[in-house]
Amino acid sequence: MKQAKGIRAGLFGLTIATMALTAPLTQAAEQCEDTPLGETMEEMKTSFKSLRGAAKSGDWDSIAPARAKISELAATAADEEPMKLQDIDESERPQMLEDYRAGINRLQELLDELAAAEQARDLDGMRELVAQLGQHSKDSHKQFKKDCDD
Repeated sequence: MKQAKGIRAGLFGLTIATMALTAPLTQAAEQCEDTPLGETMEEMKTSFKSLRGAAKSGDWDSIAPARAKISELAATAADEEPMKLQDIDESERPQMLEDYRAGINRLQELLDELAAAEQARDLDGMRELVAQLGQHSKDSHKQFKKDCDD
């Protein structure tokens, strides 16, 4: 009986220690996602998945709404600042912010090109632009997204 109590007490202590050690990591990850920009980017990711699926299947009726939603979200994101700015030297922040906004502008340009491909019913061109959008997203996240796992 005493041995069972000792084991339970040990497990309880281990659980408390684990929670104490992982709480800051969980909190940082939540703070990273729980920003206006993080929420906008999550919505954009969902819309991009819809766009990519529509492009793959050639579903022209679904392409325009997904593209329009991404464009709307990109305009919202342009007014935000990436959390990664907090991690760099203050003297480097203006350049990073300028680069971030240039990336958002490039995203809008690709979306405009996609709209033109839609109008022309150019399926191959549209699929190529969707691939470019995906690559642009990966490159931009690598450059501007804060790593919340640190």
